[in-house]
Amino acid sequence: MQLRVGGQTYRVSTSATEEELLRLAAVVNGKLGGRPLTPQNMFLAAIALAHDLEEAQAKTEAVTRKSRDVVGRVLKRVDAALTSLGGESPGGTQPDGRS
Repeated sequence: MQLRVGGQTYRVSTSATEEELLRLAAVVNGKLGGRPLTPQNMFLAAIALAHDLEEAQAKTEAVTRKSRDVVGRVLKRVDAALTSLGGESPGGTQPDGRS
């Protein structure tokens, strides 16, 4: 398969689909912003892509932390509600400690 990045054509052999490669090449071309393909412009595009990746990872980590916090609070409320109803706690024991 051949890809065009920064006005240059590259022959690529990979297990990725053609659709995926074309999409990724379009992202790189977007970061190049129509500038000519020079080592400095490729470097700047790589830095911009690395920055985007770090931002996405930070957002993912923040959502993961928030989700875990919310799920933990919900589980505590469910456990408290079950205990107040006299049912078994999630650990499988009666509120008075009997199994």
